[in-house]
Amino acid sequence: MRRSDGRKDKPAIPAAMVNDRLAIIIPAYSGYEQLRHCLESLYNSQYSDFDVVVVDHGDTDELTSRVRAAFPRTTCIRGTPDLWWSGASNLGIRHALNGGSKLIMLLNHDCYVHDDTIEKLLLCMETTANAIITPVQHNLYTNKDTIGALSFFLLGFPTIVPPAAWYRRLYSQPLVPTHLILGGRDAVMRANIFQDTGYFDEINLPHYGADHDFYLRCRSAGIRLFVCTDSIVDIDDTQTTIAETGTVKTLAEFTHTLRDRSSHRNIRDLYTLFSRHYPVPRLAPLGVALNIMRYFFVYMTKSVLRTLKSWHCTTG
Repeated sequence: MRRSDGRKDKPAIPAAMVNDRLAIIIPAYSGYEQLRHCLESLYNSQYSDFDVVVVDHGDTDELTSRVRAAFPRTTCIRGTPDLWWSGASNLGIRHALNGGSKLIMLLNHDCYVHDDTIEKLLLCMETTANAIITPVQHNLYTNKDTIGALSFFLLGFPTIVPPAAWYRRLYSQPLVPTHLILGGRDAVMRANIFQDTGYFDEINLPHYGADHDFYLRCRSAGIRLFVCTDSIVDIDDTQTTIAETGTVKTLAEFTHTLRDRSSHRNIRDLYTLFSRHYPVPRLAPLGVALNIMRYFFVYMTKSVLRTLKSWHCTTG
């Protein structure tokens, strides 16, 4: 809604929600420019009654020093690289809970909220009990929206992302149920969730797979997962291994990602995830094999297409 002066009307946050202090947890290993954009988007929000906790687990103090200089309102916690994403997130969450925060928002440093995103999520939290709520994810690289996600471990698919139009046709209400929430991309939840279901598994799933494991554990505990369809977070994932930028070119590079824990393809963490959530636990290795076969097929297809394109350019 807009007023006669052209400015947006601000939805009123209920008093009960205002008293539930919100802490926004941002783990960051590197990428200050993305982090700067992330923080600017937060502090430009219509709703401003929140605390921001950046957990810097990089090799140097660069992120911490630059954030403290540019955003003095932000709390910076200095971690170590061996925390990875899960450990850094847990460190920030524990800091927030010890400080009395009743609401937690998980936000990656490459995610940028719109000015009304936080407000709309909090309004949804006020009217929805025992839930985790996230906005629509808009990928700045592909220009595609992600509303909900599924999983089909039986055939080796830990993540299936249906087209956003599918959800828009199926649902008309502002809150859409989802089977999975993808990563720490502006998910809001009450603090008691961590007390009831535990934190991210920083020991066995230090990086990729920890989000899936956490949200699936929450679902098993009866916590509902929703997407608020009238709120948006922009995703700049061009620096991650999941980015569709074709950075893996050679077979050696591809096989290395199967061993590298900073890659979403690494077999060790895939096996941990599948062994916990595969419908037939003893057949979890089959699910992992199917997943790797899918990755290999996609890699080979892209390699052939690149070769044909190069050959066409050379002969043309």
